Amino acid sequence: MNQVKKDLMFSVGGLIAGIIMIAIFLLGVIAEKMSASMVMGMGIGLTSVGVGLTFLNLKAIKNPEKVEEVEINSNDERNILVREKTSAKSYSIFIYVEIGLVFITALLSYKEVSLLLLALVFAKLVVWFLLCIKNLNKY
Repeated sequence: MNQVKKDLMFSVGGLIAGIIMIAIFLLGVIAEKMSASMVMGMGIGLTSVGVGLTFLNLKAIKNPEKVEEVEINSNDERNILVREKTSAKSYSIFIYVEIGLVFITALLSYKEVSLLLLALVFAKLVVWFLLCIKNLNKY
């Protein structure tokens, strides 16, 4: 039940942030047209997701048996193992995709973009390596 309450707070926060963004757009605080349109789009997106998730979480609070069943299933050891393996595999795939993007941008002579992507891939690998060391020492 605690997770549902946290999700409810998160959805209400998104709803409030969306309403604030829509108000900023309507009040004309942002003068640049592209930035204002982006703020309006993000505000509509956050508001619609916030409303939907708020109703979903309020409905879940009224049915505690179902919430308890979902929480037990999400904390099941088998499900945790499957999630971790899926995350690791998708991470590995996207490292190769990002390295491919580095090569493509380098071949197209986009030096700055290529260097930026390379720095991001390198930073991601360093963080992954440090987390591996931490978890190996922990377990």
